[in-house]
Amino acid sequence: MSYQATHDPLTGLVNRREFERRLDEAMDSAHAEEAVHMLFYMDLDRFKAVNDRFGHQAGDKVLIEITKVIRSMVRVTDLVGRWGGEEFLIILPETDMDGGFSLAEKVRTRLESAYLGKIGHRTASFGVTAYKDGDGIEAIIARADAGLYAAKRGGRNRVEKVAVVAEAASGLSDSAESAPGSLR
Repeated sequence: MSYQATHDPLTGLVNRREFERRLDEAMDSAHAEEAVHMLFYMDLDRFKAVNDRFGHQAGDKVLIEITKVIRSMVRVTDLVGRWGGEEFLIILPETDMDGGFSLAEKVRTRLESAYLGKIGHRTASFGVTAYKDGDGIEAIIARADAGLYAAKRGGRNRVEKVAVVAEAASGLSDSAESAPGSLR
């Protein structure tokens, strides 16, 4: 496939279709290797206000700068994708819940402190979860999305994790455990 078919033209990140393909591969790998893989879902807070106040070109510049911040903080083995609009997903192979939460919190604080010219500072909210054996793409993304929405409901500019816990009789299930970032 060509670069244009698999990458977002604005940010240079993999696009949604390619991210889904690579997430499916990562989940197969996690299953085969019995490895822990994390996924985090990030959404820029109140981004529509940037476009409304400063215009879409300014909004595009913010997305490009945010992408640079994220890329500077992840490993080469991690995969960052633009999911849509101001939403980003990141696969963190061979990373446990603490490591995924810690990275999301570091990205959150770096974004919060980044000065974006006339736009000032922006914040983001995050949902973090782990792959569990048997997950499909929809299930793991839905769990990360649930964490993201918990962060939004909790006041934005937060990281929330949705843990995968073992149940005695029925296998694995999701726990809606909340672990907010440093801001409430």
